Amino acid sequence: MTFKAYADQTSTYLVSGGRYDNLLANFQEKSEPAIGLGIDVTLIAQLLERSAPRDQAKPTLVFCQLADWPTFAKRYGGDPAYEACLADSLVAARTQAAATGQQLKVMNEEGDLIDA
Repeated sequence: MTFKAYADQTSTYLVSGGRYDNLLANFQEKSEPAIGLGIDVTLIAQLLERSAPRDQAKPTLVFCQLADWPTFAKRYGGDPAYEACLADSLVAARTQAAATGQQLKVMNEEGDLIDA
């Protein structure tokens, strides 16, 4: 008896297996019942990657002075639309934003966000 498991997204099986009762007789004197299965984790990962939403907006990076971090945490810390930028300078923050394709805002002393 053998089995194979498929997903709607592919014609290739993801899992296959079955009973291998006579297999061990090829390697030892006594034949013993056995079962086994194989899982194609690479294919599963590829299918998951293909099905993941691609157009999720990246959070806006927010650069602020070290002294203003408590204000950032209070006002924007729980909002998934914003991400703290840990760069040491505004120049480095701009470089990071350009490298990651994210918008950059600067938080002023009042806690307002302005374009970088």
